[in-house]
Amino acid sequence: MSDIAASVGALDMSGRPAGSSVEKAMGARKYIIGGNWKCNGTVADVKALVKTLNECGPIPTNTEVVVGVPFIHIPLVLSTLRSDIEVAAQNCGVNAKAGAYTVSLVLIFLICTIRSFTLVSL
Repeated sequence: MSDIAASVGALDMSGRPAGSSVEKAMGARKYIIGGNWKCNGTVADVKALVKTLNECGPIPTNTEVVVGVPFIHIPLVLSTLRSDIEVAAQNCGVNAKAGAYTVSLVLIFLICTIRSFTLVSL
């Protein structure tokens, strides 16, 4: 683990609200439903959106739901969003280490925070 990863540390996601995925055979196909928040949302907006998502009905087991969240809101969303909805970062640069990169996030920062998805623009 790099010095950056050690200093940032991984978030404890054990307190995330439980999801309500249900076993629902809809064929062999796997579906992914995603939404990208772009650079929108105050903390109050994010809390309201997470509340709405948490109150949505069950997600069939052959469906993954992913939200692309601005980096600044990732810890809040990871700690409050139900566990059957994945959280993605929005942009990640292909940089070997931390540095003064404009716009893109350095991958090691995301590895410490996000475990599954990142949106990358090429």
